[in-house]
Amino acid sequence: MSSDPVTLARGRTAVLWLAVAGVVVMIAASFTLGARTGISILGAELLVLAAVRACTSWADRIASRSRSFDVVLLAGIGVAILVLGLTADNV
Repeated sequence: MSSDPVTLARGRTAVLWLAVAGVVVMIAASFTLGARTGISILGAELLVLAAVRACTSWADRIASRSRSFDVVLLAGIGVAILVLGLTADNV
């Protein structure tokens, strides 16, 4: 990977836009397809962000602590949201 600042900035911005796009898709799906679909998309987005944070070195726009902490937190919350959203009775 090049160390060009412009290339690095594009990658960091792409991760941020991926997160924003996932939230917009989740909200639209919640209104059009139902809450369970929206919850599933949110959980899947968190799992994708965990994978991006784990596999790339330039994803610091979604970083809060160390890489391992971020991956465990994003993946754990993503799995919890999926499990709770898919097993809830009144959603």
